[in-house]
Amino acid sequence: MENVKTIISIFAINSILQSVFPQRFEPRLDITSCTKSKVNITVHDAVDGGIVYIQGPGTSCRQSTQAGVSKHVFDVHTCAINWRETFRVIVQRHPLYQTGADKRFPVTCIPDTSDLIVGNRIVNVNVLDKEEEDGVTKTVTPTATMYLYRDGVNVNGKTVQLTEQLTMVIQLDNDYADDFDIEASACHADSIVTIKDSCATDDNLFPTFTHVLQGKLQSTFGVFRPTHLVGGTVNLEFTCTLKVFVGQHLPKTCDDNVGGNAKYTRRLQATNKKVDEILVGNSVLLNTEDVTTKIISPTSPSTCTKETIYIGVIVMLAVLFLLTFVVYLFKRRKLKAERKVRRDELINLNKVKIELEQLKYNVCNDCRENLDYSWYTHEDGQYW
Repeated sequence: MENVKTIISIFAINSILQSVFPQRFEPRLDITSCTKSKVNITVHDAVDGGIVYIQGPGTSCRQSTQAGVSKHVFDVHTCAINWRETFRVIVQRHPLYQTGADKRFPVTCIPDTSDLIVGNRIVNVNVLDKEEEDGVTKTVTPTATMYLYRDGVNVNGKTVQLTEQLTMVIQLDNDYADDFDIEASACHADSIVTIKDSCATDDNLFPTFTHVLQGKLQSTFGVFRPTHLVGGTVNLEFTCTLKVFVGQHLPKTCDDNVGGNAKYTRRLQATNKKVDEILVGNSVLLNTEDVTTKIISPTSPSTCTKETIYIGVIVMLAVLFLLTFVVYLFKRRKLKAERKVRRDELINLNKVKIELEQLKYNVCNDCRENLDYSWYTHEDGQYW
């Protein structure tokens, strides 16, 4: 009975102390991640039934807190958060009203390329460290990946032939493509330098990257291998150093003849803000066992491949067509000559007929003029 009284007394004293000396409200805030789509927030030392919200949008971005640790996810679009601009997170003790004890945390998501994930590896680079005195600053880590495609199919880590064409695509992940851009400043295929100063060292071997869209580069090339790699199947490593820029970047012009736009191009390139450089990479297995060069005797029957048969048939058809065309022209010319001779003969025959008719007519006229009709007149007046 005495223990019960003691417990009741302790609760009573605690209630009196809380009413006289209210418990201090000192919540803490951590931004665990900040992307283009969502913001993850962890609240420490809040109270049960309190609230945490983004200032501005209203009740759509309001969530309840818990004593101890509570985690919250806010949608960037719904909460009208302008990425890279400061927004405020409010932590309140009471859900219905705000007091001076409640906390307001200015939050800014800024770009950073520290510990940037590239493919399946993590490359540590210089950290872009920026903090504000009166707020929480979360650095954003963009990610980029290199892909290798053959006829539109991903062949990362798979076997390819020396006679095939591959397309290399380097792109930022979706959460960062709208806010960053990249440029491949240097690339290697094992020990071969393919890109230097953002331009191809040999366009016939590996063309300069095409800036397909913001945050995406692409180049199509024929598969090749360094001569020092021996063996039937070898691992061919591709690596590229990327320059990361905040906002859209105008790619470097590798053609020397840029004309009057050279100064304008350099001015636009100078306006891009470079964040840092990162490394991306991937590899394929290169198989050369099936790629051999055969020396075949010209007199060997095996020289009659399908290609040569097709070519022979095409040549024969072409020759036959030409012969037919020549014969046609010859016959046409002969027929034309025969028609001309026939026409000339008809014309000459008509002339002879006309001359004969004219001669006959003239002779008859002469006869009529010299003829004495009295010798042929009957006594009754009839000619006889």
